[in-house]
Amino acid sequence: MSEQQSGAEAAPPVPLPPSGAERDPEATAEALADAVAAGWSCVVTVGVPLCSDGTDAWFGSGTYDPFSERTLLAPPEGLSAEGESDLRFAQAVAERLNALPVTGPGSVAFSLSVFDGKMVHGIGRAAARRVHARIAAAPEDFLPPAALALYHAVDKRLAFDFSLNYRKLGDRFVDRLRSEVRPITPSLFTGRLIDLFLETGCVPLRRVDESQRIPGMGQVLCATPNTLSVGRRVGGLSPLDGRGRIQTGSEAVTLTNESGAYICEVTAIGRLLAMLAHAPDRADGSGVLTLSVLNTRDPGNHKIQRMSWAAGELVTALLPHLRPDSWSRRPVVHWAAVTDGRTSSVVSSTPDAVARQEFLADLRARIRRADSPRRREEIVAGELERIRARVQNADPDGAPVLFLYGPGDIDSRRAAGLPARDDDHGPAPDGTTARVPDATVEPSCFLN
Repeated sequence: MSEQQSGAEAAPPVPLPPSGAERDPEATAEALADAVAAGWSCVVTVGVPLCSDGTDAWFGSGTYDPFSERTLLAPPEGLSAEGESDLRFAQAVAERLNALPVTGPGSVAFSLSVFDGKMVHGIGRAAARRVHARIAAAPEDFLPPAALALYHAVDKRLAFDFSLNYRKLGDRFVDRLRSEVRPITPSLFTGRLIDLFLETGCVPLRRVDESQRIPGMGQVLCATPNTLSVGRRVGGLSPLDGRGRIQTGSEAVTLTNESGAYICEVTAIGRLLAMLAHAPDRADGSGVLTLSVLNTRDPGNHKIQRMSWAAGELVTALLPHLRPDSWSRRPVVHWAAVTDGRTSSVVSSTPDAVARQEFLADLRARIRRADSPRRREEIVAGELERIRARVQNADPDGAPVLFLYGPGDIDSRRAAGLPARDDDHGPAPDGTTARVPDATVEPSCFLN
């Protein structure tokens, strides 16, 4: 814990988004310049939809068969007005940054986040990757005018991220989370889960459907102090920032469907990780600031925006703890500049990080004041159980919610808390019954 605290003390000041509710390119550019001066690596990305019939590609939302979303009936005439606005906003930010005397150890990179979910369904992954390669190799042949203007405003240093790649990154992130907690006995938390909770405030859970004869894995959830609704917080939330739906819903971020297959929230996590990959590595461990420019009118953007706060909450909370070698251990702050075509807002993850740290500081203070190890255990156990119960009570169907326990939790009987069968494969080396994967669990599917 001391290592993490000392790292936090050495981190540069946390940048704040431009004041005011509206998306202001000049104020945003100045805020990014301040972050660069403080040593932060900044990544600005704009979400745009993509259509293809396997031969040609078009940016924009095409017309799909309502009875088969995989069938493209007509290509788009161009980007929507909101999509154009997103690109013009990013272009204005880039041009303002070029005009400012930006000095400091940090940097700013720009990228396009290309949503191609229906396209991938329609033409297949291999064909989609060929389309991606053609666009990245010759962007000037494919980019619409507004995107081309951004491309030139950043001196052609524009990275391309395709949503087909987000799932792989998100899968790895959630797999790592699940591998962090491996209790032997179902429904009981262990030292690993407690360590994760005390360092991040996150509690991995799963919701099991008891109506099944042998319940499957169920839904994997993750609750944090900011997903548990508090009246004073919910009341002041903007409908554009995506928080209200989570905080007044299941009170936890849902990561899988009922069968344990990863869903769109994991894609959104992968999107943030892809943005982080564009941030130049820094030996001093300074922070990374990601800025998503989105609108809620384009279908792909609408879905990703709905989940962007959930993904940001989990990535900023968990990434320093999971710290796999291929991901940065640097502090992460996420901004989202969102519009619905009428009103706009700029949202920052900083207030959520502050609320999370206040929650953890209060919990640690209660633990320090405890006069015995048994009392300290009771405080942690009580808090974990309170969170589990709140998530369970928030489900209108009242489905049981249990603590998550790692990669072996796809065993349907263990996930449901049932005793092992006599025909299982005998005891494992640690004396427990060996976990056998449930063959009925669906493989991860691409949903965007």
